[in-house]
Amino acid sequence: MIKQKLEEFKTKFEKAKGTTWRLFYIDEIEQIQDRTVYVTISKESHKNKQKEATLVFSYVRNNVYKGTLDFREEVVEFIKYLALEFAEPTFFNKDNEYDIDYQYEEEGDYRIAEVTASFNYTKYRPKDDRMLMDKLVDRIKVND
Repeated sequence: MIKQKLEEFKTKFEKAKGTTWRLFYIDEIEQIQDRTVYVTISKESHKNKQKEATLVFSYVRNNVYKGTLDFREEVVEFIKYLALEFAEPTFFNKDNEYDIDYQYEEEGDYRIAEVTASFNYTKYRPKDDRMLMDKLVDRIKVND
């Protein structure tokens, strides 16, 4: 389920940002690139029929492009985008909280912001399943 949600978000994000930005979901960051967001699933839990996952969005930008404060504003805009486009009523930020950890990679002169958030996806159904359910509901209404 999480994979399908990330695929949907990847399509939205790359279309909105244009061809210069990329989004990958990986286990561990080995080599970083400019204008890239890496998504890592750092924790997952299934307790009392509640499904939760902690995701880390590593937002990477070349240091030469902008200064520290401009980079911070860009990260805040990315978090707003996450809140609007990634979260939804059936896949929502559990605490409505985003933790940001800023890093600097000297080797490639990159700034990295690791945005961590925990999401509850207990009632989440992938888009394909929702479309199928909508068709079934429409068919039931027609047959009444």
